[in-house]
Amino acid sequence: MSGGSPAAESTPDGYPVGPLLERARGSADGPIEVGVSMSGTEPIDENELDVFLVQSAVDPGERIELGIFVSGVGDLDATDLSVFYDDEAILDLEDPGVVRRSAVVDTATSPDAVDEDTDRPPERSASDSTTVRPTEHVQSTSFQPPGSRRRERLRRAPLEGNVDTDPAYILELNTDASAPTGEFSLPVAFTYRSESGIRQVTKIPTVRIRSLRERVTPWLVRLGAFGVALGGIVAFAQWTGLGL
Repeated sequence: MSGGSPAAESTPDGYPVGPLLERARGSADGPIEVGVSMSGTEPIDENELDVFLVQSAVDPGERIELGIFVSGVGDLDATDLSVFYDDEAILDLEDPGVVRRSAVVDTATSPDAVDEDTDRPPERSASDSTTVRPTEHVQSTSFQPPGSRRRERLRRAPLEGNVDTDPAYILELNTDASAPTGEFSLPVAFTYRSESGIRQVTKIPTVRIRSLRERVTPWLVRLGAFGVALGGIVAFAQWTGLGL
């Protein structure tokens, strides 16, 4: 892995993924794993983890958007988020992405609710119990400065939770333009500590990186349908002309 100092500090809306990125140690359950660790005031049986993918399939070079929502943690004493990778071919290590926070989370929003900014229904989680309204995009930063080949230790920084709502994070992970195709698991392990003990929950969504054939086939189908329709119009015109 080539490392480097992050090009920008935390903003009120997000944090570059670079300083949170670590090479997986030992056997990994997926090419990319996410670890969330929190220490709070609520009992360990009160918290819940909800994970969702904005898109279940992406093209090489596109962004994987992974939402992580935690509830029932009370007042947080500490929060830590790490991204582990076991395959250098999946992530764009030059610009691995950004983690956003402070998404507006409504657990009892009407199905007919509409986002005031986009006039469209807000995105819904996989469990359909949480409504997510996207926050303003935070510009990503370079994980490795241009031209740098030094192997430096990455600086780490705590990732604060939301102030007024339960912790909610949106990980925007940039895939490499030449990433291999196929279906990959993205395990998310949530560890919570309180006076009542320690609890760990893992959820494993899967994402598919589409092959060239998968990307081209829909266009070929549309082109074929257009050709059939055009042929039908030409045949009808010829038939009509012959019948006059």
